[in-house]
Amino acid sequence: MNDLQATGLFAVLLLASVALGEAIRVFTRWQPESTRRVVHMGVGLTTAASPLWFDAPAGIYALAVL
Repeated sequence: MNDLQATGLFAVLLLASVALGEAIRVFTRWQPESTRRVVHMGVGLTTAASPLWFDAPAGIYALAVL
């Protein structure tokens, strides 16, 4: 996997974590504090795996700026 593909996949996974948190909040009527924890867990797990996907840090820097 090249860095451009890794950046795209990483961005999609981050957005999916946020979308999952919002879906849980809407459908289950959880408090925003609870769904924020779900989002942070998803983003944390994705971020922990990111060094395996990238050869150079440029893609990570681009995502951090966004």
